[in-house]
Amino acid sequence: MHQPKFIVTDSDRRRLGTAIEEAQRRERLDYYHYALEHGLEEARVVAAEQVPGDVVTMNSLVRIHDLAVGKDLILRLVYPSEMEYCADGLSVASPLGTALLGRREGQEISCWEPAGQRRVRIVEVIFQPERAGAFHL
Repeated sequence: MHQPKFIVTDSDRRRLGTAIEEAQRRERLDYYHYALEHGLEEARVVAAEQVPGDVVTMNSLVRIHDLAVGKDLILRLVYPSEMEYCADGLSVASPLGTALLGRREGQEISCWEPAGQRRVRIVEVIFQPERAGAFHL
């Protein structure tokens, strides 16, 4: 039986679908948008109220450990349109952003970036909107 690669909330799935459609309309759809779109097709979609608290959802603040350099980073997973307003933002349409979406604390993930393969471990989901009851984020 095929296991979904990650979990995504129904509201995040809907909003991400809209963001991908907007990128298509503006002819700004790149490889990472396609990777995100493909990943969403394979995700397990759950109601926002039912997502486990240790899952990285949109607008989550996450501490990751970069395994290559041995440093922790704190990043907020945001929509591409929100990047200019968020100093600690990581676009979900970036390689690392796509790889983090729907993954859980403790998981090690890897992604291919222009500089090569990047491996990180999700140390902590510091803030998750759904866990805080902020379903509008």
